[in-house]
Amino acid sequence: MRYGKSLFFILSAVMMMTGCSKDDGTDVPRETNLQQQVVVTRDPDHGAKASSVYRFEFKVDGTWSIYQGESPLTIDMTTRVGYTTEREFMLDGFDAETRYYFRLVRDGSETAVVSEVQLPFEGQRNFRDLGGTVMADGRKIRWGAIYRSGDLSELTPVDRAYFNSLGVTKVIDFRSDEEVAQAPDKLPEGMEVIRLPIDDTLISQDLILGWLRNQDTLALDTLLDHVYTRFVTHYHDQFSLFLQQLENADGPIVFHCTEGKDRAGWAATLFLAALGADKETIYENYMASNRYLKERIEKTIQMVNLAGLNGELLRPILEVDTSYLERAISLVEKEYGSLENYLIQQMGVHPLALRSLYLE
Repeated sequence: MRYGKSLFFILSAVMMMTGCSKDDGTDVPRETNLQQQVVVTRDPDHGAKASSVYRFEFKVDGTWSIYQGESPLTIDMTTRVGYTTEREFMLDGFDAETRYYFRLVRDGSETAVVSEVQLPFEGQRNFRDLGGTVMADGRKIRWGAIYRSGDLSELTPVDRAYFNSLGVTKVIDFRSDEEVAQAPDKLPEGMEVIRLPIDDTLISQDLILGWLRNQDTLALDTLLDHVYTRFVTHYHDQFSLFLQQLENADGPIVFHCTEGKDRAGWAATLFLAALGADKETIYENYMASNRYLKERIEKTIQMVNLAGLNGELLRPILEVDTSYLERAISLVEKEYGSLENYLIQQMGVHPLALRSLYLE
């Protein structure tokens, strides 16, 4: 995404006027869930400049002061890097290999730390930080502690440098042996990888191709219903081991499958439920994959169309849908009464231990 020179000139002028200023108020802003009212995105520029632009979209009106740092604990509150009363604001000139965090102060009275949820990888557009997600009790997940993703097989050299800056100590991979062999992750040297393969024979390329040729819409429409049922009935051991890994984490963790939407989606659901998220928050996190994978989904459908088949029939498999998650959750609630009971009784999870590690 490119912006006109005049816009950058204006932004530079604004930063010159505000970069060395400080808030004059004597009252200390109170920590709130302000991050729910802000969407932070980053436009990567992996060219010669190796810099990128941060865009802030504010859902509510206010006077916004912005401070930055390279971790939530090292934000420089002595120097304001941005100031606006508009609903949108951009800051440019950031190192593409570094992740930044921002403390926002609204109207001088409330404050919160924010960063981008979707990390700016060229080779994986569904790599997301679960940080900032707010639980039912008002606490939120710490930024930079746990990430969900699709496979990491297409990371560029700049992507890997940026990955290194995240301080990730462990990668949990839900893919089958065949998937890993076809698309091995391109990770930095020395990264610990935990394999928890979920090899579901229901998803077979030959089977799906046959359904496409026969235009078997019923089979394609209901395939993921069966897959999510098996997450509960066949693969609770793998997901239990996943949560145990999180309980024993000694640094940031990434968990992923191939697209980052189904196996990773169910893993994220269990994790969020253990931390005390309400269903609205769980579903919102789950459905976000459609937004981050939109370009990839449309390209896949177009390629199938070019091959002379009806690519639109694949949409129920390529996207996530609330009905898939509802099926799995309903099955859990029928057997155990609630997701929390399932986590404790069937999976041996200790929600309080996870909450002490990941919430603030």
